[in-house]
Amino acid sequence: MVKRTLSSDQFLKDIQGKNLNFLIGAGASAGLVNTLDLSQLGESFEDLYSDKELSPQQRMALDLIWFRSWIQDTLITKEKIDKISTDNPKGEKVFQNYKRFISNLGNFLDREGYDKPKRANIFTTNYDSLFELAFDEMAQDQRLVYFNDGSRGFLNRYISTENFNLNISHSAMSDNFQRSIPTINLLKIHGSITWDLEDQKIKATINNGVFKKVKTDADKIFNHIDLDNFPVINHLFFRKDSNSVKEFEKDKLTIQTGLKEELAKFKPSNSKAQQLGDDLASDYSSVDVKPPTNEEIKEGYLQIKKWKEPQPICKDEICSLDDFEKDYHKLQVVNPTKDKFRETVFQQNYYQLLRMLSFELEKQDSVLIVFGFSFADEHILEIVRRSIINPYLKIYVICYNERSKRDLEDKLSDAGLNKIDFIPYSDVHDGGDYTPIGDFNYLNWLFDEKSSNEE
Repeated sequence: MVKRTLSSDQFLKDIQGKNLNFLIGAGASAGLVNTLDLSQLGESFEDLYSDKELSPQQRMALDLIWFRSWIQDTLITKEKIDKISTDNPKGEKVFQNYKRFISNLGNFLDREGYDKPKRANIFTTNYDSLFELAFDEMAQDQRLVYFNDGSRGFLNRYISTENFNLNISHSAMSDNFQRSIPTINLLKIHGSITWDLEDQKIKATINNGVFKKVKTDADKIFNHIDLDNFPVINHLFFRKDSNSVKEFEKDKLTIQTGLKEELAKFKPSNSKAQQLGDDLASDYSSVDVKPPTNEEIKEGYLQIKKWKEPQPICKDEICSLDDFEKDYHKLQVVNPTKDKFRETVFQQNYYQLLRMLSFELEKQDSVLIVFGFSFADEHILEIVRRSIINPYLKIYVICYNERSKRDLEDKLSDAGLNKIDFIPYSDVHDGGDYTPIGDFNYLNWLFDEKSSNEE
């Protein structure tokens, strides 16, 4: 059997002059932003969150866990990147891959003919600010590439889908000629950690006050929660290397049951503070503190007594789940629930972004390149499935490994696989079978204009 290969230059020829679209998921930011692997649970976070039998208490606990284990790390600033460059080389490599991708994409669009579109749309479900940071840095080197996140303004920038329908051109000072310049649109389908709601308008800001308030609420709650009392939650969401639930590893139903039981009890309390106070009292009980003599003043005795008694710690710093929930739902992000589409109907911006994805895939000579996206989102999966009726659409799905390839093929099996290329292909390398890993390096290699599969 002859195995197919795909070179960088052949790939670029195949997509040249096409309506170019990307669908980017959480896999792109892996290494810098946590990804939730709930394979032991036997269901996705979306499945868990959409369980209609969950009580309000359990759902609020899930919101808190989702924020603490994932959303909290998605606000990435230049200062955080500078710190990561010394503390986390792997995380720094992720950001470098983002910049390399934007640079390659800008160069590719710049080489398109004058009669071809010089525009690419990046649809992403990620909340993080990595694309915005990459745009900001690459704008210094690629001054004739227009990076568009859908916002307009100067001191205050506001998001609108109307801002994506722009044709940007550059002319000489004498107006002797005019040419289109490359435009890269960033469309954040599920919202962004850099978005805030102000006067019924979505404002783009890296200094998101709502995020800071939610983080403060979460910190106060976790200061009064001992994760050792919640072994399933601790193992699934916070300590991947924990051995605390080994007894559950082979029984997904037991894990699911244990998780729901813990969610029903997952809330802040004075237990940690009280335990510390008890420990202090126990330590001081062995000290021989005798009642004062008649010569000792009463005030001194009261001070000793107060010192000996256990005192509640941070009693006024406890934040309830209700308080957290009120602030959490002010974040301009879509929760991981199967009811996403219903939510986006009520929030016109999200709804319009989903429609724009559908419209772009229905255009003639369209290309969709999928990277780091698992298609766990059923609404986006359905949009892609429907788009297959477009005879002029070509889809490339970059699979991290053979396991993810099988999973993606299963999800798209009824969508016309003859129109979908699952890459990388298997290749014959050094006399044996070799399949490159479909990571960010591979995506960038596709746009590097190399003529072989070897890095």
